[in-house]
Amino acid sequence: MIGAHFLLFFSICAYAVWTLYVWINYALGASYNDLRSYAPLLPFAMVALGPFAWHLAKQFARDLSIPLAAPQTTLGPSRPRLLLLAVSLMLFAAALLQTLFKPDSRYLWEWMLLAASSILIYLAAQPSPAFLRRTTNLETSPRGAFGGPPPPVFGGFFLPYLVCVLGLAALYLLGIHPDADDTHFLGSAVGMLHSPDQALWSTDPFFGIAGMPDYVSRLNIGEGLALVSVLLYDLTGLSHLFIYYTVLPLLTTALLPLPIFLLTRAFFPRYAWAGVFFAFALLAIWSTDNHAHGHFFLPRLYHGKSVFVSLLIPAIYYITRGLAQRPSLGRALLLCLTFIASGGFTTSGLYLALVAGGLSWLAFARPPLLNLVRAAALFLLATLPNLAMLHLVARGVLDIPHARAAGAATATATAAAAAAATVAGATVKEVKDLFWTFGGTIDIVGILFTVWFGMLVTTALAWRDVRAHELRRLWLLLTVVALSPPIGALLKSLTSIGNLDWRWYWVFHLGVLWSLTAAASLQAGAQLVAARQSGPNAWASRLTAQAQTLAASGLLAIVLAFLALNWNYLSHKYATHPYYLKVYDKQLAVVRHLQAFDLKGRLILADERVTQLLPRTLQGAYFISPNSGYFSMPYFPAPEAADRRALRNLVSGPTPLDAPGLARLTTAIETRKIEVLVLDTAIANPAQLEEIQRTTGMACHNASGWSLCLDPAVTERPTGPTHPDATKTWPMAMNGRPSAEAPAADGRPATGSAAPSPGR
Repeated sequence: MIGAHFLLFFSICAYAVWTLYVWINYALGASYNDLRSYAPLLPFAMVALGPFAWHLAKQFARDLSIPLAAPQTTLGPSRPRLLLLAVSLMLFAAALLQTLFKPDSRYLWEWMLLAASSILIYLAAQPSPAFLRRTTNLETSPRGAFGGPPPPVFGGFFLPYLVCVLGLAALYLLGIHPDADDTHFLGSAVGMLHSPDQALWSTDPFFGIAGMPDYVSRLNIGEGLALVSVLLYDLTGLSHLFIYYTVLPLLTTALLPLPIFLLTRAFFPRYAWAGVFFAFALLAIWSTDNHAHGHFFLPRLYHGKSVFVSLLIPAIYYITRGLAQRPSLGRALLLCLTFIASGGFTTSGLYLALVAGGLSWLAFARPPLLNLVRAAALFLLATLPNLAMLHLVARGVLDIPHARAAGAATATATAAAAAAATVAGATVKEVKDLFWTFGGTIDIVGILFTVWFGMLVTTALAWRDVRAHELRRLWLLLTVVALSPPIGALLKSLTSIGNLDWRWYWVFHLGVLWSLTAAASLQAGAQLVAARQSGPNAWASRLTAQAQTLAASGLLAIVLAFLALNWNYLSHKYATHPYYLKVYDKQLAVVRHLQAFDLKGRLILADERVTQLLPRTLQGAYFISPNSGYFSMPYFPAPEAADRRALRNLVSGPTPLDAPGLARLTTAIETRKIEVLVLDTAIANPAQLEEIQRTTGMACHNASGWSLCLDPAVTERPTGPTHPDATKTWPMAMNGRPSAEAPAADGRPATGSAAPSPGR
């Protein structure tokens, strides 16, 4: 296990070094040129942390090799405990019925019933202090006193790890889930190349207005994933898009199994890989109609927030457990670096990492009192860098003019739209709606069963195994705190963090819970098989003998049920050939065509699907509207923002241009000096394109299924060694060939584009 620990720990340390470097440069007001100057020294600092990571890897691996003693006394069921379980079952049934037949959009009553049910299960097997004192503590367990951990059910580490990583990598490459957020993630990083002498995250790269700050990226200060891809492009010439969408995510897939496997192995050594495969199977086939762990798994693994959710939250659970049980400065430093890496992947990680670590500490901390005090003090020290960076980010956000007023206006507009839709009889999913976060009724029911059954099976194990008490505390805390809509809403109101009411649920990590539930079920089945005795009830004896087989069959049935429920959605997540860049073929085709022209400083008005891609690829072009979400920021006075929004809607469809729209478009081209116009061929007919050419002097032609109009001043990109960009192009090859089938009208690949199920 040393190698698995080292790979995980060293990777976290390496990215934390890069993140710290970015944070220090930002705090000092450094420019991109300053950042680039000393970046080649970073690999030496990362390598210097290798011995540190190796030392801690040996410590954590040694912890896993020390078996826990069996309790001296068996905590068996009694009448009061069985009564508590019965009441818990009734409360769980009430939560289930409320979810199925009369769900609350804020999910308050359902959560209260589920939390009460979990508390009763916890109390049903809560041991006395004397019982816990009679068990052997991890600190003093003699190695080998009760024999080493049983061998994994798959026979080793490397083979199942290799199968898991290759499967995840293949599914990621087949994924077809572009995301508009990359417009500002990559667009801001690319913009630093255009203003290399300006302070990081200080200059707007989208609108080309002198002195305009980069307001959008104030929300992403210190995130380094897009920036590292641009820096590697600048240093090596390798396509930043290929690095961002292919290289970095594939490296991440090599790490994804490790934290969940190690955490599961700490409790169920024999069934750790079985739990990991079960959890990843559910996550991989979970519908994209959610904003929780399925959505931030393979579909968007190129985003830093997905890496944080899928990789670092489980790692925080595991590393915090190690600190809570064996506090030391080395383990505290590793946890601190993990917190820093979390903030380097997403600004949400600055505070959610601390929440996940705090819950893990409460779940896994062990007496004596001195141990608790040391672990708590070291944990608090580990949070200091994140708290300092959180202050800098908050200060940058509060510097945005009218930031709170803009947020209030957005909330008012959302409420008005919801009210209008309600009058029209439509169903609106709001951010506060837990169903918007997790997907739908079936998904919520599955989560309810995960929570209740996981707590129940660990309670059954707790009557015979002291290790299960740690898991029961973790389950209880995650259910009562991390799955709590009131806490998320309260923190949002106190902090004014707009997305906290749904990102709060990231801490409630379903991948971890699914893996532990599956392994616990198999462990419980194995214990029943080992403890079976022949008696007067032959039927019960035979059933007990097949308990493990029944548990495995149940887990397989759950995977197949998930697959059936999400079958129609899979076509929207996976294609039949690899996509090395997560962008649609139709948009990519016209952007490739535009690469032949020198568009530096040119103003572009294009279909929104195209303008979401252009800022990631072109050097120095500016836009009327790069992304519809940007108008919620205070870039322009209200009339100007409304006019830009109207122009975007005019060229983005879905309705074709009419005579007034055509007149407005040609007037805007003249008055705003728009030099590049990109329309879907379904928006403007040939006669309208001729009118655009006649009134504006543009030259229009068809380019890969798009109508492209260029001002005469726009010329082809110069070639040859004298051109400054001649040695640094923007290669965008996705799979080396066009899609085998024509793209659909909306730009999605036609391959496997089945319609979603109407019932979801």
